[in-house]
Amino acid sequence: MRIALAPPRVMSGRVTAAGTGQPVAGARISVFAGPEESYRFGSCDRYTTMTTTADAAAASPPVEFDTVSGTDGAFRFRLPPGGPYRVTVSAPAGSAYLSVEHWLTWENDNAALDLPLTLPAGRIVRGTMRDDAGQPVAGGWVMYLPSRSNRELPAALAVGRAAPVRTAEDGSFVIVVPPGPGTLEGWGATPDYRPVSFGPVPARGKDTLRTFEHARVRLGAGADPTDGAGPPVLTLHRGVGTRVQVTGPDGKPVAAGVAVCRPVVQPLRNLVPRPLAIRDGTFELPGCAPDRVYPVAFLDPTGQAGAVAEVRAGEPAAVNLEPCGAAEVRLVDLAGRPRSGAAVAVLLVLDCDRAATAARGAPGPALVDQSWFDPKHFLPRSVTDADGKVTLRGLVPGADYVVMFALNERAHTSTPFRVRSGQVSRPSDVLVLFNDSSKNKPRAAPFPEED
Repeated sequence: MRIALAPPRVMSGRVTAAGTGQPVAGARISVFAGPEESYRFGSCDRYTTMTTTADAAAASPPVEFDTVSGTDGAFRFRLPPGGPYRVTVSAPAGSAYLSVEHWLTWENDNAALDLPLTLPAGRIVRGTMRDDAGQPVAGGWVMYLPSRSNRELPAALAVGRAAPVRTAEDGSFVIVVPPGPGTLEGWGATPDYRPVSFGPVPARGKDTLRTFEHARVRLGAGADPTDGAGPPVLTLHRGVGTRVQVTGPDGKPVAAGVAVCRPVVQPLRNLVPRPLAIRDGTFELPGCAPDRVYPVAFLDPTGQAGAVAEVRAGEPAAVNLEPCGAAEVRLVDLAGRPRSGAAVAVLLVLDCDRAATAARGAPGPALVDQSWFDPKHFLPRSVTDADGKVTLRGLVPGADYVVMFALNERAHTSTPFRVRSGQVSRPSDVLVLFNDSSKNKPRAAPFPEED
């Protein structure tokens, strides 16, 4: 067998400052190789996989390349064939420049490409992160999000978790923000703080959603983003830790497991719950607010047992896990023919926290990708077989689930179904409603956004 290797693609250029054209040294240039849907979902899978075991990290293919601009602003990459490429330029620390990102398509078979990159100037904001006792919070995360009404944003601007900063030992931070109104959001380095609010906020269109940042400060549109109020202070409020005793189907303490709760999220990733460890039969839910109830999903991935239970802030509880359930789901077209090769996301439906006096389901459930808390069994993602079927094991008993299939950049979703301990659920077949040539594509979001 002979395999012909394609030559590498060489991308080079210079990073300069907008307005002056002066070279910018020390800018970090990152290139992600692969289509946009691969960046949005595949890279997230990769980074999740790398947090599990050394073997999983070694098996995760490299998809991102990095370099730093020289004193003359120059940079150079040797890239694999394929594409397109996502190019992110992070401004040097301590500078007054903003970060940018571009999607680049290699239009022809040229082996080399010159790519000039320009960083716009921004407004420097110096602030502090403190807790409700006035103590500095070190190692916290801060990011900027522009208001939806902001019409002054430079083109190709990188904001949010694409351009975060950390707080220093004294809680101080420096961040460069663009013109126009926006918001600073902050997270502590640990999950011991509660969300800054409990109500939904506007999202895309007319939708609303819950967000779980620990602090929030609004910035104005003028040259002084604080409108004369002085350096912004992101104040974090410590929550209450609530202890839960966790036993397995045999009644013995669970040696090791994991739990997820919607308000306890990864820093910078408002919709991705942070996995919380169960050790020697004990679990503590951090960051609880008084008089609130927290739905929690528990899983022992090794022992294949789980449960969904509600925990009330400050009230010790006990949870007994039951054997996991399974599901068989098929993907077919309108003629009933199976569709093979579709990537599968397994999504647990988990309610957000609510006031103790509120009814269940308020303010509504959210989808939690099971690969976020059990990557060992759910990454890499399963694909449908020749019969269009996939069998999913290790599902949390008592929980509702939704299965999403990604096929030809389109999403196809099952109806919600309840998992029973020790049983195999068989929800209705999922239909592919759009053929491959349809121009009426649904939004290309095969898996839940991990923003």
